[in-house]
Amino acid sequence: MVDYKLMSTPLEAKTKIGSNNTPLDAPSYFHGLVGALQYLTLTRPDLSYSVNYVSQFMHSPTIMHLKMVRRILRYVKGTIDVGLHFTSNTTLDLFAFSDADWVGFPTTRRSTTGYCTFLGGNPISWCAETTHSLPL
Repeated sequence: MVDYKLMSTPLEAKTKIGSNNTPLDAPSYFHGLVGALQYLTLTRPDLSYSVNYVSQFMHSPTIMHLKMVRRILRYVKGTIDVGLHFTSNTTLDLFAFSDADWVGFPTTRRSTTGYCTFLGGNPISWCAETTHSLPL
């Protein structure tokens, strides 16, 4: 895949299973690729949805599913420097940061909250969510 064109997204916005439902001759190749991508999601949360989506077809992958995996690989190739970076030479100090934007959307009354927890310089947990506020 060295000469393949890079992709700006891991999957198409509205991914649809195409008409090419031909089963793969060697599904173990597909299984190995998806398994390796599962490990990559530990440091690449941007891949989580796409890899989870293609892993749903492990029982009977088709040529179309393999094309989806290849698209993910083309995206990874173009974004190789993106992701969470973990270092071993850091302290064991625990830091946590949080923020909230109450009613950041005046029209819909939605609020945004989030947090990130670090062990030394390494992120170990995070969350961001938008919730609906109660009506006045």
